[in-house]
Amino acid sequence: MSQMQEQKSNQVLRVARVLWFAMLIAPFLFFIILFTQFGVANLIFSFTDYLQPQILLFCVIALVNAGLSIVLPKLIVRTAAKNFPQPKNENEVVQRAFPAFIIRLAFAEAISVLGFVAANLGQKAILITPFILLTLVIFVLSFPKYSFFRDLQR
Repeated sequence: MSQMQEQKSNQVLRVARVLWFAMLIAPFLFFIILFTQFGVANLIFSFTDYLQPQILLFCVIALVNAGLSIVLPKLIVRTAAKNFPQPKNENEVVQRAFPAFIIRLAFAEAISVLGFVAANLGQKAILITPFILLTLVIFVLSFPKYSFFRDLQR
């Protein structure tokens, strides 16, 4: 790989990492907003809070989003790969999988948004905790490196 291609490849990967980090911060901001809104008094965790029908609905939608965030990007990349030849270098690998990467992050981010809404409905900041944890797991599994983008195409 020439030096020019390597620089371009590193630049695309750097953009992916900046986007990943920027979207990773949002769940923590949601928790801070909820904490300032409801205070310390509502930080007692109880599983029965999640059995309220409206909160349970958000939990189910979040689990569906988690599944879609894993399955849908791979499906999109595999379908698109049928129309193109094999990538010639790492830069092409990252560029082809980049839209799927953004879709994965968007679905993961939607999980924390659902948690934010559920916590507002339940009037407890702590209700967002499992939503944030699920979001963080998906973000950790989606850290942008070349092997991640290659795996999306397999």
